[in-house]
Amino acid sequence: MMNTRIDRTKLVCAIVGAGLLAGCAATTPLPLPPGNPADATVRVPVRTPDNLLVHDETTVAIVGELSQSARNAKSAESMQHMNHGSMPGMQHGEMQMEDHQAKPTDVEGEKKALADEMKKTADEMKRTSDAMKQQSAKQRPKKEGTPPE
Repeated sequence: MMNTRIDRTKLVCAIVGAGLLAGCAATTPLPLPPGNPADATVRVPVRTPDNLLVHDETTVAIVGELSQSARNAKSAESMQHMNHGSMPGMQHGEMQMEDHQAKPTDVEGEKKALADEMKKTADEMKRTSDAMKQQSAKQRPKKEGTPPE
């Protein structure tokens, strides 16, 4: 006679698996309670959504304000163009000549001031670099046989 040994955990897992498989294989769904909207035979009144493309009060007010601002800006711009033509003594050619004559003296002064500032900065950086070199030379351990700096 043959003695077969059965593992209990495998047996329990096999029974549970067979039960799950049999439960999932059932083709008839459970009946739904009467009046449930998930039931295909129940007629539910459908309300059409509000028109989402219509603007609300706030949007309409903002659009109105922006259009007024745009109209005001255009009218102010046209008024500005009209006033320049009627100003006596304001001619484009004279204004350009005055600007070109005044600029070279200002530019030369600015160049000189900038060059002086750059020289001061370069000198300061050189002093800082020299001080850092001296500091690192003092902190470096001296080897035997090397001449002091």
